[in-house]
Amino acid sequence: MSKKTKIVLSSILVVLLIAIGGAWFYLNAWIEHNGNRSLDEEPHGKLVEKLDSPTHTYTARIYNVPSIEKTSVRVEILFNKANKKPKTIYYEYDRSYPDPDSNIKWFKNDVIDIYGHRLNVLRDTYNWQKDPNWDKERDQ
Repeated sequence: MSKKTKIVLSSILVVLLIAIGGAWFYLNAWIEHNGNRSLDEEPHGKLVEKLDSPTHTYTARIYNVPSIEKTSVRVEILFNKANKKPKTIYYEYDRSYPDPDSNIKWFKNDVIDIYGHRLNVLRDTYNWQKDPNWDKERDQ
């Protein structure tokens, strides 16, 4: 095999490896943001604040979750008076906490308002990936 043929084949191999690596990276990023994971399987992120419910029955832990493109917010509920594992009830992409629109507060002892989404901590969740109006709400 001539030297020129070896250089051409080596170049093709390098380009092919770069293309495969780029495709793998893009596919993993797409799955990360569009997969069907449960909220508790979402990345945990960095704890930025804790908010106790009025009677201290629950604690909302607010996390910023960095990703490839933008930050997400994840809110996890601790059950302070029950022997239950923490539960993620809120996950939203392209938001960070605190921001100028930060609005997370307890409405009642078992109801928390997170960016306009009023959630009962025992039965409700919000996942931006399953919200058909997410893009529309972001533009308001």
